[in-house]
Amino acid sequence: MPGGRPTKYDPAMCEQATAFMAQGFSKAETSAHLGITRETLYQWEKEKPEFSYAIKEGENQSALWWAKMGMAGMSGKIAGFNATVWIFNMKNRHGWADRTDVNHGGQAGNPVKYEEVRRNIVDPKHSDS
Repeated sequence: MPGGRPTKYDPAMCEQATAFMAQGFSKAETSAHLGITRETLYQWEKEKPEFSYAIKEGENQSALWWAKMGMAGMSGKIAGFNATVWIFNMKNRHGWADRTDVNHGGQAGNPVKYEEVRRNIVDPKHSDS
């Protein structure tokens, strides 16, 4: 028998985690709900495929919950809805970003050719002509 404290893991926690996250909660909040540390949650994700799947499904369900809240708020169904706070939450919790991709490469993704051109420039103040 391995040393250390016995695990609290119970396969029923998979369903509990998914159901809790489907209410919009995060992994951190879910770990507190399950009575475990975040580190334990992350460890179980690595070690227990069924738990990993449940957490991934929970994250999908959480994102859906927040998307529905945003749609309801934007359509006036939630009094006092704060779109700025909602957007900030989506960026931090669900990976949204204000981003513009800029390609600084040349054609077909090749590097831009750089060519140095030297010119003899005559300074009129120092010209002999």
